[in-house]
Amino acid sequence: MKYRVFVYGSLLSGFGNHSRLETSKYVGNGWLNHAAMYDLGAFPAVHHGKEHQGGVVGEVYEVDDLTLGSLDALEGHPNFYRRKLLPIEMATDTDGKFTEPFECWVYCFSYTCQNLRVWHGDWRRWKDRPDQDDFSIPDDWECPGCGEHECPGCQPRQVLSQFV
Repeated sequence: MKYRVFVYGSLLSGFGNHSRLETSKYVGNGWLNHAAMYDLGAFPAVHHGKEHQGGVVGEVYEVDDLTLGSLDALEGHPNFYRRKLLPIEMATDTDGKFTEPFECWVYCFSYTCQNLRVWHGDWRRWKDRPDQDDFSIPDDWECPGCGEHECPGCQPRQVLSQFV
């Protein structure tokens, strides 16, 4: 059987655990709405729920039973992370248009998280920032979607559409 999985941290292409997806089909870049990402150090945690105004940028893969089992073991499902079927959108073009949401398996952190929030929801961008000690939103940054300085929702969707 085949499953779609949305990954957002160490399983992203170019990161340490991506080798677990080497036999899987890359579907595209995705967006998980109503989600918050937190920095746990070597990897992120994601919480999902209507109380979260932002979202998370990631990649969608089509995996088989064996790979899904490997991911479950890596993520500590169902205790450390819990695998949930959640709606994912994908960018369709550079005009900021998105597909209708479709369901993917997403690993959500099982515990309350008080760690540092990754305010834009993009783990790759977070880990690539030049000053690893600077966790602030840049003073001159404005969301391209709404023009606000600390917009939790529009900006990551704009970032995602740049990858199409």
